[in-house]
Amino acid sequence: MSVIPHTWKKCPENPVLKPTPGDWDREHVGHPSIVYLDGVFYLYYSEARPYAIGLATSPDGIHFTKYAGNPM
Repeated sequence: MSVIPHTWKKCPENPVLKPTPGDWDREHVGHPSIVYLDGVFYLYYSEARPYAIGLATSPDGIHFTKYAGNPM
């Protein structure tokens, strides 16, 4: 495993992932964890009511698309 130094900047599009009104993640998007693999950012997140895990992917780490099969 290697660590690549990076200078982090606050994204002007913050937050990059928002709750979806009327859907399973309508109240909040919390506890994010990101995996970067083969040029894709995989963002795993949770919703508390009911507790479930969701997935969103991004090619650039800013513009995410929620997985249609959420919650996982």
